[in-house]
Amino acid sequence: MHPSIKNILQSSVFILLVMAIWEYGSLSGWWRPFLFPAPSAISGYLEEAIRDNSLWSATVVTIRRLLLGYLAGISIGIPAGLLSARFQLMRNTIGVLALGFQGLPSVCWVPLAILWFGQEEAAILFVVVMGTVWSVILATENGLANVPPIYARAARTMGAGSAYTLLFVTLPASAPFIVSGMKQVTIEALLRSADWTDGRGDALSSVFGIEGNFLVRIGDADRPRDQLQLATGSANGGNWPAANAAPGLPVNEWVHIAVVWDAVNGERIYYQNGKQVAYSNQKMSGSVTLTGNCYVGKSYNEERYIPGEISELRVWSVARTPEQIAGNMYGVSPESEGLVAYWKFNEGSGSTIIDHANGTNLSAVGGTPTWIPVTLPEIK
Repeated sequence: MHPSIKNILQSSVFILLVMAIWEYGSLSGWWRPFLFPAPSAISGYLEEAIRDNSLWSATVVTIRRLLLGYLAGISIGIPAGLLSARFQLMRNTIGVLALGFQGLPSVCWVPLAILWFGQEEAAILFVVVMGTVWSVILATENGLANVPPIYARAARTMGAGSAYTLLFVTLPASAPFIVSGMKQVTIEALLRSADWTDGRGDALSSVFGIEGNFLVRIGDADRPRDQLQLATGSANGGNWPAANAAPGLPVNEWVHIAVVWDAVNGERIYYQNGKQVAYSNQKMSGSVTLTGNCYVGKSYNEERYIPGEISELRVWSVARTPEQIAGNMYGVSPESEGLVAYWKFNEGSGSTIIDHANGTNLSAVGGTPTWIPVTLPEIK
């Protein structure tokens, strides 16, 4: 028997078995019918609803509510996202608020909706808007950060004003991210440490990202202290690679790391010095928005710092190929397509690290960085 036919038969038998148990349980009184009606009762209701056209009218009402709520969420979310992308104060207030509320399921807003609006149409629209607006804010902010700066420079060179550039260049270019956030991400960095534990009790060293969302880090309670890990939510694949599934990082020498997260093709790939050392093929349904509480070299826990040096940190909104990674470990053009952020760490003094791609500069937290001269090994 062909494997695909076998899979279909197995799924069909399983569904029929579940339906049979469901029907028997309902008719036998295992639960109250109004809580969990039998499949036969549901099919009877659907048949009657189709005959008297009540199903179609209810469907139209539901779609209308969803469209109105989503349009309202977009109308509020896009301007708020524009402000958050443009002004640091808005990013630290509205952006942080959006990041916190984004993870709440829409059903959490139902009690407030009923309390404020009663059992009215406004309550339903409120729930839809609250389930939409926060994601739109974050996606808009992230989308604007992903627009290659050469687009805006080209528009200004040709005489376009700020409003025209925003409406007809920046927003259209960021539209894919406003719709879905980043579906492909590549993180690259050069790291060096004499001791990845550094005498700390905490088993983690944070490289870049957002704790609990999308974070490249080293070590964990269940992993070697020198093993790199991509920590994400379950929709984005969960924490990977598993313990001892990838080689540890060397000490006392610079190492180039690259992590590719690709929800489009269901792949996660980890490279050390341009060579693939871990691979995962897994369907992922989420997207990545790197705004709010996004750190380099630390996370919310002050003990989770990098016990060493970092250079050439890059964030891409594309899945970089093996050839691109191996051939550009020590530098890329700031105008490269898909380059979201590029911190060289070559300032040599001060507390600000320049973003050479999109101007998202970093500010040191808790003191002035220690700057050291870097001599990189020859690429073999």
